[in-house]
Amino acid sequence: THHSKTVCSILLAQPLPFDGSVCDCWACLSTDHTLAVDLLDQLKKIVKSTPLYEDQGNNIRVANLLPLQAVCALHEILKNTKLKEICIQQFPEIFSTLLICFACYIGTSASALCGSGEKKERYNFIINRDAYKLNPAKLALETFRLFLVSCEFNKMANCLLFYSHIDTCEDLTLFLEIVQALIENISIENPQSLSWLVGCLGPHIRADLEPQRVAVVAFFTYLLRRGAKEQGVLIENLLEMILDVQTDQSCLVRKLALQGLGYAAENLNLDLVTRHCNPILSVLMNSLDYNNIGNESAVILEGMLSFSKLLITLTGYKFSSFQVTAAVRIKPLLGQEDVNLRRASFTLLGDLTNSLNSEANLEAFKEQIQGNVVTLMLHLCDPDMYVVKACKYTLRKIGPYLESPKVNSMIQ
Repeated sequence: THHSKTVCSILLAQPLPFDGSVCDCWACLSTDHTLAVDLLDQLKKIVKSTPLYEDQGNNIRVANLLPLQAVCALHEILKNTKLKEICIQQFPEIFSTLLICFACYIGTSASALCGSGEKKERYNFIINRDAYKLNPAKLALETFRLFLVSCEFNKMANCLLFYSHIDTCEDLTLFLEIVQALIENISIENPQSLSWLVGCLGPHIRADLEPQRVAVVAFFTYLLRRGAKEQGVLIENLLEMILDVQTDQSCLVRKLALQGLGYAAENLNLDLVTRHCNPILSVLMNSLDYNNIGNESAVILEGMLSFSKLLITLTGYKFSSFQVTAAVRIKPLLGQEDVNLRRASFTLLGDLTNSLNSEANLEAFKEQIQGNVVTLMLHLCDPDMYVVKACKYTLRKIGPYLESPKVNSMIQ
């Protein structure tokens, strides 16, 4: 134990993938409680302090060798199923570290080159000829599963086992599914860890690497989906962090955050949603202030869906300062080729109309209604049945504002 750093460094420097003798060394070291704790601390520090991959351009990302070596070491240590006490004690930190590793390693390949790590030998390279055989994403996923097995959280471990048979190395959609499943099972098996997990993940919400930010915002968003009304302080912190990422350069991060606001509107305490309504509305309006529909379509769509959820939840709330501007911004979306944008924009127009009250700028909003009537009528013949339903819903809502009782009667 007096020379654990030296031993750890020597073992980490061995070529990847580790051969049987190196794996045996990690296994042997893991049997000593004090040494295992020390090694886990060292390996976590390496993973946290070193960029997990280098972007080579042309969508080519290569895993940096030192953190990849650390994950390989964790993989060997966590094969020891008698580490439950240590793993439970360090659950939030190890869980968040492995979740972020997994996110970063999706679409990443292993490097065959390794620097020695010493500044004076910065340009001396050794060849890890067989490192290319490693799949960083699958390695991280399996290490994550072994950790959950050590904790005896079988539901979470089985969830990862299910996904281990699927090629996860390129698919962020699968990663988001995994995060959702983990949230559901954490809430059953280890709910007391949620606030600690949020504390460990929170600092990564401003990380340089996009997958780190995606992992954190996805985790927070799916926690909001679950509701957790009994943890009011935690949920309010989540909501405030989600509101704060709308300037992120990543469309996926912004999309997930907007989705989180929709879940908040649906599932959280009404007083909490009302208290944060203005900042939520401001973010939703910004999502509709787009420059390029094609590049931002996913963000725009999520913004409209969440806007509709908020309007439905806060029936009677004074939305008058936003209604006309929102109607103007969604008008170009009504005729989009993307069927999802058409559905959401027609529905949102109906929800905006439904939110009108005595304080609304009725004359200005009526102009928007009248300017969209022809479009609504045309899309009653839309090839998508859900667009047709959205048009019928919105026509029924705007009917009373057309100033023609006969037309309104026919529509209703």
